Amino acid sequence: MKKEKKILYLAIYWILYGAVILKYFWSNQLVVLVPDILVAYLILFAKKPKRYPLSSLIGKAIPTLLALFIGLGIISAFLNLMPLTSTFWGVRMFLRYSLILYLVYSYFGYKDVLKFKKILYTSIPINFLFCIFQFGSGQVGDYMGGIMAGNGDLAAYLLVCLLLISIDYIKGKVRLLYFILFIITAFVEAMWAEIKLLYFLLPMSFYIIYILVKRFSLGHVVAFIVAAFFLLPTLKFVLSFYYNEQYIHDTLDMESVKTYTTESSYGYTDDSFNRSTSIDMAHVYYLHDPYHLALGYGIGSGNYSNFFKTWIGNTATKTLYFYFTPSYVLIEVGWIGFVIFILGHLLLAYHFGKIYFKAKDRFLKQWGALGLTLTILTFVFMWYNACPYASWYLPYIMWGVCLVSIRERKIQLAK
Repeated sequence: MKKEKKILYLAIYWILYGAVILKYFWSNQLVVLVPDILVAYLILFAKKPKRYPLSSLIGKAIPTLLALFIGLGIISAFLNLMPLTSTFWGVRMFLRYSLILYLVYSYFGYKDVLKFKKILYTSIPINFLFCIFQFGSGQVGDYMGGIMAGNGDLAAYLLVCLLLISIDYIKGKVRLLYFILFIITAFVEAMWAEIKLLYFLLPMSFYIIYILVKRFSLGHVVAFIVAAFFLLPTLKFVLSFYYNEQYIHDTLDMESVKTYTTESSYGYTDDSFNRSTSIDMAHVYYLHDPYHLALGYGIGSGNYSNFFKTWIGNTATKTLYFYFTPSYVLIEVGWIGFVIFILGHLLLAYHFGKIYFKAKDRFLKQWGALGLTLTILTFVFMWYNACPYASWYLPYIMWGVCLVSIRERKIQLAK
């Protein structure tokens, strides 16, 4: 299995660094397809080692929902007479995440978990160096991604790193200095890339992990109250080094945030969707009858690829539906597909929560807590952008690593 594992590692490296090749060496969409091709090869042609079935940890309902989601999406695309190429593109885009989770679970052992952590930790200073370079060359805001493609992918990358580093810091495997340096660099990257959500999610995510990993005590409540009291003043002070007072006010004032996330234009066109309006706007512009409300236009119909997009994709620059998970999913698979999509993630959260709350072993609790927290954050990102539907490779790898760690620990405890 050495060859197969090397191919899987190559796919993981490509997911981490492929955007660097795309942006600085070869600007061709084929670069994006490399990990998908590697995943497809391993699924179709490579031998799989015998492991405890994945369903023993996440149940049988999630794979069933996945098949149902794709099946309904294909049927809807067929009934809407969508091109086969766009349907294939959509299936490939959605299915690849679950497949890489399955491959990580199939091929990885605990030594591979440690190797993955080393790969991810090594990428952190490299990512920061690329962020410095991009900042110096004026690539800020949406255009800053470090080693990632853009600021949405960068946000997901930073949160995955944060969760893993937080666990290791709490366990004493990461020194305080390294942890603090990561927090500082992550916050700087969030400011440069203007990822406002991370201003709050970075401390909140660490707090969630901390109270889940540590035994709950009154000190956690006191820490939360103190943190909540000092959070806004601290954020204002830190942001003042880079932004003006008006930006800080608009970012931290609840009324301003509400206006920013509900105004129809989103700063581009009068028809643009926004975070808090994407569902309503999807109804106004695309879902005009009961059939499309139920099943949408088919999986892949909303893709905005230069080669495979449909008439819906041609409206992307006008409405920006593809910026937000709810509108993107609703347009492609309607409310039935959207409910299936949400239910699948709820079940994933349930299974990680079940592992966490039932386990008496601290190791199992830690990985259960990490998987649960990552799933909770995925729901937050569903509101924030379209990454959980269109670009969520790394979190799925992380879920796979969590499940491998849980499986290996259970095997060890059963001996």
